[in-house]
Amino acid sequence: MNILVTGGYGCLGSSFLHYIHTKPEINTIVNIDRVLNHENVKNAPRGPKIRHFTTNINNVDMVDNILYIHNITHVVNFANLSDGDVMSTNVIDLNIFLNICKKKDLQRFHHISTCDIYGASNTVKTRAAESSPYITQSLYTASKAASNLIVSAYGKDNNMPVSISNCCNLFESLPTLNAFVQKNIDDILHNNKLTACSAGVYEWLDVADHNAAVWSILTDEKCANNTYNINGFIFTQQMVRDMLFALLGDSTDEVTSLSINNKLYQTLDWQPAIALQSFLQQSIDTYWSSVEA
Repeated sequence: MNILVTGGYGCLGSSFLHYIHTKPEINTIVNIDRVLNHENVKNAPRGPKIRHFTTNINNVDMVDNILYIHNITHVVNFANLSDGDVMSTNVIDLNIFLNICKKKDLQRFHHISTCDIYGASNTVKTRAAESSPYITQSLYTASKAASNLIVSAYGKDNNMPVSISNCCNLFESLPTLNAFVQKNIDDILHNNKLTACSAGVYEWLDVADHNAAVWSILTDEKCANNTYNINGFIFTQQMVRDMLFALLGDSTDEVTSLSINNKLYQTLDWQPAIALQSFLQQSIDTYWSSVEA
């Protein structure tokens, strides 16, 4: 297996490179990225079977050479722009890139997208299904919806095995969650009066679980020419507080976040492996380290 990853210097792409670069079934990994943030370059993995190239996915000659020289069998497209000229990167450049890839006899072209394309119909309370209509509310979500349609059309028109994953927003809940967790750790340990929990419902998905889901889709033949939503666990602030009490030894009750039963679970029996409890334990460890420092 020889994999081309685009956008491998981004947060998600870089994490995916770290996830796959030690897998024995992979012979070669090539990352291409036009490097909008030079700080991310140092975070990418290095090794004998991984190569990095600074270029855009619309560079026809260079991409074509990479595909053939490295005998690429699989492509994972993380290349994405969330602001600025999103249409150029997410639609026009993607179309050029697909036109190059269709000439190569790929075993899979996998495209990374977002559940934001479903708009207000997709919430943690009423999750959109893969068959739900796209309701775009910004140029960004319009560009990602268009990118999904383009990838799907290339697959059908060129007999090209493609797959698409739409991920929940991995980072949207983090600032609120972090602030709530840190305050509650302190309040629980110091027996402070606990403030009322909000009625909000949140979603948790660790980046490592996103990597595992993408890898499962990429490497399973029955996932070709399909789209999958990658969902996280849902939880409330009260559930988080109960978990913190249990982890801090003030409760023996076991609390679990609500499970997932979506198309990805039904097809591959896949659910996130890294539960919210693991994140909370890391937060507690960080808290103790800061106290001891």
